[in-house]
Amino acid sequence: MTSQASQSFTGVITMRKWQELILNSLLNFSMALVAGGILKLVLDRGSVIGSVIIAFCGAYLFVFFAILSIKFDKER
Repeated sequence: MTSQASQSFTGVITMRKWQELILNSLLNFSMALVAGGILKLVLDRGSVIGSVIIAFCGAYLFVFFAILSIKFDKER
């Protein structure tokens, strides 16, 4: 076993379970921000700018965490 990650029988080094859980939870949180921004836009037309900002921040975080998880996957 390596100190940084666990190694499977095929020799491929995988992410630790806690890293995978944290990245999945952050991806879920960013998708919740996107959904919340869209829902706020549909239900409350008075604050369009705030809804768009929330949805944009959620999409930005989702792309950031997706790239980060791809980077982790390629390094290992």
